[in-house]
Amino acid sequence: MDIALQKPFVFQHTLDFLRAFSPMAGEQKLGKDTLVKSWIVGGKPVTVTMKQDGDRLRCEVDSKVDEQILADKVASFVSADEDLNGFYEIAKKDEAFAPVAKKLRGFHHPKFGTPFEAAVWSVLNQRVGLGPARKMKNALTMKYGSGVAFPEATTLAKLTEKQIGNTIGNERKARAVFHVSQAFSKVDEKWLQTAPIGEVDAWLRKIWGVGDFASGFILYRGLGRARSLPWSDMFVRAAKATYPGTTRKDLEKRAEAYGPWKGHWALYLWAVTLT
Repeated sequence: MDIALQKPFVFQHTLDFLRAFSPMAGEQKLGKDTLVKSWIVGGKPVTVTMKQDGDRLRCEVDSKVDEQILADKVASFVSADEDLNGFYEIAKKDEAFAPVAKKLRGFHHPKFGTPFEAAVWSVLNQRVGLGPARKMKNALTMKYGSGVAFPEATTLAKLTEKQIGNTIGNERKARAVFHVSQAFSKVDEKWLQTAPIGEVDAWLRKIWGVGDFASGFILYRGLGRARSLPWSDMFVRAAKATYPGTTRKDLEKRAEAYGPWKGHWALYLWAVTLT
């Protein structure tokens, strides 16, 4: 299975980012120039070994599943079809950021394996910290997924809150996971990817347990769509490394210049500090 890559595309940047992105640590195997990741498609686990070959991503698949569904998942995961040229044109005019864009040219936005996985992580990770959230997510993966691939929404949607709670050991988080699973098991993923961002944001916020933080996270890390800047301490530190002495107001003004690319601008600011 081959997936077309929108030029410029440098898979090495994807690998470098995932090595340093702690929320997804251990969820894929990263080689010198290869990435091995697993999904569940139609209830069947499948593992894909990816390697760039020019303008194609060569994918070796270990199980027979619906190839188009799998290809869509892989393409979304690596953001294969992003046309970044508009972003780079704006970056040329930003004296401080231009070297960052040049260094990371061809870096496409690596997302969670699926928007649903990002949604579950967003509600698990709130107010508990990385360690406990990872433990709960791993428990769901081990019991209802393949052990390495996170379960599908339709699988978790069949469970009760009590069953989820018994698995993850947290009743409130179980309620959030239950409602997220119910919602994502019924929604069209293409709609999430293509509908006006305001409509998707509103739909997400109607899910029990999904507030401002979770909605923004799902849009950004699950769908590659930025509603607002990711105002974490890590982002602020990264931004100030490129723009010394800048204030939050200054950063918001700079972000406005990038329009729909402000999420990529923020991602590059962060990613360049990891390399």
